[in-house]
Amino acid sequence: MFVGPTWFGFTREDDPEAEADLLAVVDGKAVLCEVKSSWRSLRSSHISELVALAIRLRPDVALLGIMEVGAGPTNDLQSAKAQLAAHGIEFRLVIPDGHSLEDGPYLHLD
Repeated sequence: MFVGPTWFGFTREDDPEAEADLLAVVDGKAVLCEVKSSWRSLRSSHISELVALAIRLRPDVALLGIMEVGAGPTNDLQSAKAQLAAHGIEFRLVIPDGHSLEDGPYLHLD
C-alpha cells in the first residue's frame, strides 16, 4: 500500500506543518520517503524535516531517495541516521546504482 505526496497538520490550524513525498507499507514495514531529483536540490533543511516528521510519525524506515549517483552531505546524513536510530527508526539512502534509468528501475540501498 502507498499514498503519494501528503501534507500533515498536527494542530487545528488550517496550514499544514509537514509534507511527505511517499508513505508506504512494504512487507509489513511502514516507510516514510523523501525524494529529490539531484544532490544539488537537497538542502540540510530537507534532511532535518524528514527526521522530525519520522520521529513524529514513527515509521519503521525513513528513506531518502536521490535520483543521482554521488555522495551527499555526509555529516547531515550520518546525523540523521544517528537521530533516527535513537528512536528505533532505520534510515536508508537510495541512489541509482549506475545503470541508466532507461535500463530499468535498479536502485542501490546504502
